Amino acid sequence: MSNKNNRSELTDYERAQIKEIEAWKKEEPGVVSQTFGVILEPAAWVVRKIVPEKAVQGAIDGANSAAVWLTDTDDIKRDAHVNDLSDLRSGDLSECDKLADNSHNWALGIAISEGAVTGAFGIFGAPVDIPAIITIAIRTT
Repeated sequence: MSNKNNRSELTDYERAQIKEIEAWKKEEPGVVSQTFGVILEPAAWVVRKIVPEKAVQGAIDGANSAAVWLTDTDDIKRDAHVNDLSDLRSGDLSECDKLADNSHNWALGIAISEGAVTGAFGIFGAPVDIPAIITIAIRTT
């Protein structure tokens, strides 16, 4: 991983990313996202009324613990050629984005496989599918 030697100037890649982020912040949610939110709101309301908040918090805490246990930072350090993850802060943003893309692609592959397996069991696979997909999401962030 290359070091910017504490330079304060931005690279062309970094400037392009800033422009993309600014454009993204100005975007309105798409029709599909808005429709999906409207459709799911009644189900979310029912879940909020039926499932105790402590149970939801317990499930999230459990998924977080599992994600921490499953997370292997050694592969990222190896791929980035750094000894400590904090070294990435001064690294090249495009290289960090490539590492993030690799992690994203790995998680997507695992999520698709996990969804296919638990989906084969229909509604009976949901008690495994939901916590597993949450754990994968937390692990990936």
